[in-house]
Amino acid sequence: MWLTVGNGRPDDTVEEVLPDLAELDRFAAELGRRIEGDGVKGVAGILALHGRLQRMLDAIPAAHLARARAETLALTRRFETMARLLADLARLKRSLGV
Repeated sequence: MWLTVGNGRPDDTVEEVLPDLAELDRFAAELGRRIEGDGVKGVAGILALHGRLQRMLDAIPAAHLARARAETLALTRRFETMARLLADLARLKRSLGV
């Protein structure tokens, strides 16, 4: 919230800043509700989770991550192709009355 106040124009009045702060508060509350179901508690929990993930990924060599990403993308493309082929097959079967 303090970023909203600090990034405003110097001549902003409290009345001009309050709607932005209220919107930010609503966003933070909604974010909190959404992540709480995943066992993450608030923004501090998000930051802690981010730090944990960053440390885990930092321990994996970049080449391994790049290879895993490439393999994942290739597999995704194969699944997309299979889905298109299955949809084509379903259309053919419908057109043949099978």
